[in-house]
Amino acid sequence: MVDIVKLGERIKHYRKKEGMTQNELAIALGVSFQAVSNWERGIAPPDIDNLVLLSRRFNVLLDTLINQDSSDCMLGIDGGGTKTEFVVFTTDGTVKKRIVMDASNPNDIGLKESIMLLKKGIDLCLIEFPEIKNVFCGVAGAGAGINKQEMIKALSKSYKNLEINIDTDVANLIALDKNSSVYLICGTGSVVMANNGKEIKRFGGWGYLFDEQGSAYDIGKDGIKASLAYADGFGEYTLISELIEQKLNGKLWTNIKTVYENGKPYIASLAPLVFDAYEKNDKVAIGIIDNNCKRLALLLNSSFNYSLNRRVTLAGGLATKYSDIIVKHISNYCKANFIIPSLPPVYGACVKCLKLSNYSESNGFEDNFKKTYNTIVNS
Repeated sequence: MVDIVKLGERIKHYRKKEGMTQNELAIALGVSFQAVSNWERGIAPPDIDNLVLLSRRFNVLLDTLINQDSSDCMLGIDGGGTKTEFVVFTTDGTVKKRIVMDASNPNDIGLKESIMLLKKGIDLCLIEFPEIKNVFCGVAGAGAGINKQEMIKALSKSYKNLEINIDTDVANLIALDKNSSVYLICGTGSVVMANNGKEIKRFGGWGYLFDEQGSAYDIGKDGIKASLAYADGFGEYTLISELIEQKLNGKLWTNIKTVYENGKPYIASLAPLVFDAYEKNDKVAIGIIDNNCKRLALLLNSSFNYSLNRRVTLAGGLATKYSDIIVKHISNYCKANFIIPSLPPVYGACVKCLKLSNYSESNGFEDNFKKTYNTIVNS
């Protein structure tokens, strides 16, 4: 049986893809404007003659127009400094495939490596769903310099049959939570983005050489510095030292080469140890967390002079895992309404992909995503 609501959504999608208004389509088919409106709203379906005319007008198979199948699949991508998530989904929000891969931030791993990782993930999705035509990538670091242009150029060259759009990972958050005007991303790196209704402005997020606020890298680095200060005899005792030594299976100062060789991601991976010490009331750890949150508060206070409101959406592995602690300490230095999204950033990428493909978000889209998202991992 044909689902007339989904049929209406597809008619609307193809009409918009052709750049036509409802009235223009009605004139082209020789029907009333009200008939087209009823089709698209799922009130009444077209008869078989009009279905044939629609398939010819839109240059799609009649079966594609009537049936929702794998031809409706799209791909949303959320890329960050720790991981990159690929989600194949249908226009009703059902997740068909989900892949989690390594970091894709071009500022961290290099532009060439970032493009290679995105290609690998897209290829894995296309093997099972070759009908995918629309892809949206929200990738951290894509907005820096010529990254975005080069990424689009390389991917479009490799996938000539795909409509590929790329933006920063903030685009995912905006699609995820439309009511906030400030977005705090706190993962391997950190950045605050503010929306004044016309444009988006960055606060911080200049990379690990210049940022010193609230990221997993900053907190991990501060934990190492505190441990080395204690080892050198001028710093306070801290439980962080013991936790780092357990991870390294030896003394920090004899394994410092390992830390340098593994670089930023490894240092960021030490941040949870600082939080572990914090939760055991370690004085040094509490100071590190508070200091970093104070710096994040400075960014937020600056952004509030630009943003429409003080509603702040938190995102990033660190911000979501330790949201209670981070919000508690930031709130000592600035006042805001902090929001922890119930859905992952990749949901925003999927919504963005849907809209760029001229589909509207159906009433059941979010519910279907929630029901199916956690049932498929690295499929």
